[in-house]
Amino acid sequence: MKKMDGLLCMATFVFIVAACSNPKMQKVIYPAELQPLRQNIISNFLQDSVSEGKVDTLLATMDEKGAWQKIDYTNLQRGKWPVLEHLRNLQILTIAYQKLGSKYYHKSKMSKKVHLALNYWLDNDFQNPNWWNPQIGVPKFISPILIAMEGELSPEQFEKGIKILSRSQIRLAGQNKVWLSGNVLYKSLLLRNADTVRIASESIKDELVIRRLAIQPDYSFHEHGAMLQFGNYGLSFLADMIMWIDIFKGTEYQFEEEKISLLRNYVLDGIQWTLWKKGMDIAASGRHMFKGAQVEKRNTVLALLNKLKVLDPEYAEEYEKAKNTDNLVGNKYFWKSDFQVQRSKNYYFSLKLSSNRVSAYETANFENLKGYHLGSGMTLLYQNQEEYVDIFPFWDWKKLPGTTIVQDTATIRISNAWGYTIDDNFVGAVSDGKNGIAVLKYNRDDLQANKSWFMFNDKIVCLGNGITADTSYTVTTAVNQTFLDGSIWAGTPSGEKLVDKEEVFTNPQWLLHDSIGYLFSADAKVNLKAGKVTGSWYDVAHRYADVNEEANIFSLWIDHGKEPLNQKYAYVLVPNASKALMANLHENTPFDMINNANQQSVVSNESGLAGVIFYSAGKSNVFGGIEVDRPCALMLKKDGDEILLSISDPSYQLDVMNFKIKGHYSAANTRFKDGQTGVNIKLPQGNERGKTVTVELKEI
Repeated sequence: MKKMDGLLCMATFVFIVAACSNPKMQKVIYPAELQPLRQNIISNFLQDSVSEGKVDTLLATMDEKGAWQKIDYTNLQRGKWPVLEHLRNLQILTIAYQKLGSKYYHKSKMSKKVHLALNYWLDNDFQNPNWWNPQIGVPKFISPILIAMEGELSPEQFEKGIKILSRSQIRLAGQNKVWLSGNVLYKSLLLRNADTVRIASESIKDELVIRRLAIQPDYSFHEHGAMLQFGNYGLSFLADMIMWIDIFKGTEYQFEEEKISLLRNYVLDGIQWTLWKKGMDIAASGRHMFKGAQVEKRNTVLALLNKLKVLDPEYAEEYEKAKNTDNLVGNKYFWKSDFQVQRSKNYYFSLKLSSNRVSAYETANFENLKGYHLGSGMTLLYQNQEEYVDIFPFWDWKKLPGTTIVQDTATIRISNAWGYTIDDNFVGAVSDGKNGIAVLKYNRDDLQANKSWFMFNDKIVCLGNGITADTSYTVTTAVNQTFLDGSIWAGTPSGEKLVDKEEVFTNPQWLLHDSIGYLFSADAKVNLKAGKVTGSWYDVAHRYADVNEEANIFSLWIDHGKEPLNQKYAYVLVPNASKALMANLHENTPFDMINNANQQSVVSNESGLAGVIFYSAGKSNVFGGIEVDRPCALMLKKDGDEILLSISDPSYQLDVMNFKIKGHYSAANTRFKDGQTGVNIKLPQGNERGKTVTVELKEI
């Protein structure tokens, strides 16, 4: 405390001396080692343009106390605290005042307005019950204002500002630590404490690393434990790291090249996969089920890509290419986050899983109040991006697309910020970069099911079996739930027909809505409901008013009945479909399937592609006969006399796997005996458990 008091006195002395020479604009004196850092912070803060119209509006609506009447300063909302809008407004005014070339640049009237608004905050020192706001949010917003305005601050303003910044301490991990460390750096800079500036800068850079809470080995992002957070903490992490790379550039604190390389990979091999057309995938957005959130997050990423083009110019072409979602085609499984994406130029499909290793979702600050089943095998199929935009108030959250759920009448459970997991470890996927398969051995809330997905040739085969629950409520598997857009057609034994808004099909051949086709097995009991749904944003996040709204929703699900015992389902999702295509697919089945307790397999009749989920050691007839000695997921792609084997361990527990295939093939660690080629496969360990292993087999 004595040291801080001494530093305050020193800073005050600097102000007094400077004021003697220029009472309006004090000269700011910094040690030579800190001056470049200070200048970079100010340059970074002032780099964004501000609208003159916005500035004029803020000036006109500010009252004589320095407040804005539209802000409720008594509000204690924990998430998106409205009172922070005052500091956002103050940042805009400060930038307009300090930006060279601005019509407000160093105008005395503008200076008075900035100080009026600053004093209103400093004198009131507004508080919020959510720890994030006083320790991170407020210091984060006010710090660059204090640094940019330092030459005009009175000793009293300076002291009150330092008091606010002192609430931040370097602690926690991941993005929270980055925020806190940045606030400590700002305060240390203002106090001319070079040692603490260095400690804070190293703390920021230390988080740009692959570790438990930060970037993962598969370039996903975790915060609050093992939980996918691309669009929440992960997006803030990207923005802050880009900001600090810019601020530290050309100083003794600048980032090492290997750290910039890691951030580059995080963008291009991570976040980029979650962008589709004008939005970010809901499944990758953390708990941010907000109005306009998906579009806003995508726009944020595009702006950050533009900044990376400048900061990392050698890869500018790749960053520019990443801005067009049509350029990324293929399949990727994020094995550390139980998340898989399949994309082409015409559609985007994501699969959100969870396990006893990975949490599915979180609820915090009364946000994402309905998201309990987001990681229960939710599948989202985008074509035009409008399918799910702001659909949250109107969703039946117990019929999220792809999920198998008990349709009870209880209120959806609410977790904490570390979410819920599924009580099984057999959850994983295989990807060869073009196609993929996934498995979810579902065991949650007294409901069991074996669920799998096969993403082959621009179609997605969805299989389920072993669906068992001792419940008096119906159990369903949701096929899709989107905004209603246009007519609904069905293929029946008597021909195609236009479907009413609500109908139960006991033996549908196919359905078609909004250019997405649904191909069903012969024994499916399919329910359709389409029409007006009433919902409130307040039920999703309490930051919104409890006002009912209406929307037209298309909902399609399979009914497994009450007290289901070993029930099953099979359906195929067909993007960019037409009535003619669906009729043809019904007559000429594109896949051969097996769907039982021991294995689920799909063989494409259109190409040499097959996938098998082995729930136990066993054999399959695919490609003439294969055999494994452990439960696993595998995919085979035949091209001429070569077969590409892709295999993974969904349990994340095995060290080796023995695979056999009929015929004589050459590859590493193989042996030929009794007409079969055996392959001993070493599986990834440590942070790469669950990752796909590929083996190229060449027929001899």
